[in-house]
Amino acid sequence: MSEECLWGSLAMELLGPDGPLRGASLSQRLLERAPWAAALRSGWPLFRLLRLASEGLNNNNNNHNNNNNNNNNHNNNNNNHNSIKPSAAGLRLRRVTSGLRSLRAAAQRAGQGAPVSSNLSKERPWTGGVGPVQPGRGFQGEVEAAVAKAVPRLQSIARSLHVAGGAGSLQEWSELWVALDDLQESLYLRGSCPDGSFLVPLRSLGLQYHLCIRQPESASSYMGASLVDKHIMSHGAFPDCEEAVEFLPARSGCIVLDVGANIGSCSLLFARLGVRVIAVEAEPVNLELLRASLRLAQPPGPQFANVSVAAVAVDEAAGFVWITRDATNAGNSSTSSVTDTSEASLVSELSTPVAAARLDDVAEAHAGLLGGSMSDICFMKMDIEAAELRALHGAPRLLASQMLRAVHFEFVPLGRDGGGGVGIRGGRELLELLAANGFVVYGHGPVLQRRVYGPLEFDELIARLAAVGKLGTSLTALRPR
Repeated sequence: MSEECLWGSLAMELLGPDGPLRGASLSQRLLERAPWAAALRSGWPLFRLLRLASEGLNNNNNNHNNNNNNNNNHNNNNNNHNSIKPSAAGLRLRRVTSGLRSLRAAAQRAGQGAPVSSNLSKERPWTGGVGPVQPGRGFQGEVEAAVAKAVPRLQSIARSLHVAGGAGSLQEWSELWVALDDLQESLYLRGSCPDGSFLVPLRSLGLQYHLCIRQPESASSYMGASLVDKHIMSHGAFPDCEEAVEFLPARSGCIVLDVGANIGSCSLLFARLGVRVIAVEAEPVNLELLRASLRLAQPPGPQFANVSVAAVAVDEAAGFVWITRDATNAGNSSTSSVTDTSEASLVSELSTPVAAARLDDVAEAHAGLLGGSMSDICFMKMDIEAAELRALHGAPRLLASQMLRAVHFEFVPLGRDGGGGVGIRGGRELLELLAANGFVVYGHGPVLQRRVYGPLEFDELIARLAAVGKLGTSLTALRPR
C-alpha cells in the first residue's frame, strides 16, 4: 500500500464510529509502518484524530479512576501518583516537544526575505524594505531541518512508550499527539495563511504548489469575496495562468513581470517553472495573501525561482491612487486618480489610498533586486482592471526593450452594462501603442479566432469584444523575431 493510501485508510478508520476506541492499535500501526515526517506532509489530519482519540481514552480512564476512588482512597493516591510522574520516555518526550513549540514561531518568520538597502527603501518605499523570496525556502532550510531532526526522535520515543504500555502513559501519548498536531497544523495545514483564509494545493501543467485563498465565509469580512479564490477552491487550478504560460518565451535567465498578481496563483506557477518573478499587487488583502503564500511550505518538485513583491499600483505618473475593491469580487478592484478633496469625499468606504509608481521604475528596481536588469524581462502579464493603458504610458523603456517578447493582458473595452473597461477609444489607443512598439496583436479566447489581428482590424476586434463585456478575454502582444 502506498503511503498516501495508508494515511487515508488510517484517517478513515479513526473517523469511524469505533475510531477513538481503537486509537491505540491504530497508533501502533502508524508507528510501525511509515515515517511520521511523511505523515505530517501528507495533508491528512492523522495527528488531530489521534489527539482526539487519546483525549477520549484519557477521559474514560479518569472516570474509571474516580469510580475506584470512591471505594479505595489508597488506590486512588497510587493512581494519581502514577499518572503524574512521567516515565523516562515521557521526560525525553517533553524535552523534544518543548523544542517543537519554537517551530511555530519559526514558521511565521521563515521566508520573509532579506532586508534591502535602506537607501533603496527610502527612494522607493514600495519595495517594502524586503528583498526577493524563494517560495518554501524557509521550510527547506531552518524549519524543515528542525522537523526532520525532531520527528524521528519523537517516533523513537513513542516506540518506547508503546513498549512500556500501561495507563500511566496515556497522558504522555496525549502530549505527543498534541505536539504533532500543532506542528502539522502550523506548518502543513494552515501554514501561515492569514485569519479568514486557508491553504489549498494547486496542480497546473503537472506542477504542484500551495496557495492561501479566502474561506467562503470570509465574504462578509474585510477580506471580501473573490472569483479567483472560488475557482481555485472548486477546480484546484486557475486556467488563466496556464494560458499565460503558453506565451512564455523559452529563455534562460528570463524575468516575468506579473502586473496585477492578485493572490499569486500565476506568480507561483511562473516561479515553479524556474522563472524569476516581479509580482505587482496593490490591493491590500490580495497582497496579504500573496505574501503569506510565499511563506508556505511547498510540496516536492522543481525548485522555485525567486519572487520580488512590488506593493504598489502602476500608473502613468508616481504619486498615489485610490484603489476601490469590489465587495463581491476582489479581483475586480479598480484604481482611480483623486487629486481634489471634493472628489476624494466621494470615494466609497471600500477605497484605500495606495502608492503609485511608473511601471518603468518598478520594473527597473525589482529586476535589480532579482539580480538582473530591465533587459532580462522577457514576458509581462497584465490584469489590472482597465488600468493597463495608464500603466503602459509609464513604461516607454520597457516597451522599447527588444528583450520583452510578449505582453499578455486582459482586454475589456466595455463592461456588460456598457460601462467599465478601458473604453472604445482607450482600447484602440492601447492596441496602437503596442503596435507602435513593434508588437503584433494575437487574439485568442472564447469569442476570437486564434490569429494575428492587424491594425486595420482593430476596430472590428474592439467592437466584437465590447459586445460580450467582461468574458475573461485576453489578448497577447507578440514581438516578431
